[in-house]
Amino acid sequence: MIKASRGVPPKILIFLMNNTNEINMYKLSGKINCVYSNMCLNVNKLESIGLIKTNKIRRNRYCELTEKGVEVAKLLKKLDKLCN
Repeated sequence: MIKASRGVPPKILIFLMNNTNEINMYKLSGKINCVYSNMCLNVNKLESIGLIKTNKIRRNRYCELTEKGVEVAKLLKKLDKLCN
């Protein structure tokens, strides 16, 4: 089992939902203020449960949401609005 950091996976899902283009993991880590190595662990975990998919082009891994990931991200965004 891959251990994921608390708080980072929801940020990844919500950011990817709001961003219409594929983004590489390095840029994504900068956008959500997460260390790249930690980003890799979180992306691997989200990919293993089917919420995101990655495409490797040359040396870069690009992330995008799956249909299941979009649904979860929408629910997380609604929950965030309710809490704040």
